[in-house]
Amino acid sequence: MSIYTAVRSAYKSVVPQPTRRAIYRITPSSLMRLRVSFLAWLQRGATHDQMYDEHYYHETVERFMQRSCEPIAESIVTRFHPRSVIDVGCGTGLLLGALCAYKIGSPPKKLLI
Repeated sequence: MSIYTAVRSAYKSVVPQPTRRAIYRITPSSLMRLRVSFLAWLQRGATHDQMYDEHYYHETVERFMQRSCEPIAESIVTRFHPRSVIDVGCGTGLLLGALCAYKIGSPPKKLLI
């Protein structure tokens, strides 16, 4: 187990998620810079899969994509009028799902490579 995984697991098991979010919102910028530096140091010892796990996608990617996938899909359809699409990336398929609402493409399927 890397130091990154140990620190992250301990932090998440001790500090509840609502408290973590509240702390993040009220942290002064000087302490935020220290936090960013500390995380960067921890991440140097972590593997890709340790950093970008299911929790990362659920808490980081999905949260923001749920709010933005509809406007992005509408913009793609309005501007480009595609007949088909392919979503290749490291996301969760929410954008492709939003495009399916416009009858473009097929429902997303997860393909792990």
